[in-house]
Amino acid sequence: MRRLPFIPPLILVILLGNVRLQGDASAPAAPAVQVALELSDGSRIIGEPVDLAALPLKTDFTTIDIPLRLIAEAGFTTNRAAFQVKFKNSDTLTGSLMLERLKVKTSYGEATVLLTRVAKIVVREATKP
Repeated sequence: MRRLPFIPPLILVILLGNVRLQGDASAPAAPAVQVALELSDGSRIIGEPVDLAALPLKTDFTTIDIPLRLIAEAGFTTNRAAFQVKFKNSDTLTGSLMLERLKVKTSYGEATVLLTRVAKIVVREATKP
């Protein structure tokens, strides 16, 4: 029968600690997204959302937080009766948007936009400078 070599506890903790740190460092980061806010007056604001990773949507059957990385575009329906989300796989979901403002970090600074002024939101992967 073969015996394993004795490893002092301190060395074992150091070895396991290094393995754990390397495992955390190699974890893939969530892709950053950019939003293009097309406003009802025809203007457009492009930037990265601040403190927002998902759009809260209330449907007839549940309230759901939709991750921005899954959304292709979203906007209000005719007469602003509902808010429709079109996913990257072409599925759609309609409900009431549970958000009043959207804060966006643009190349000129931060802008807070009332969603009553937004006609459409287009989501895309953030470009690297």
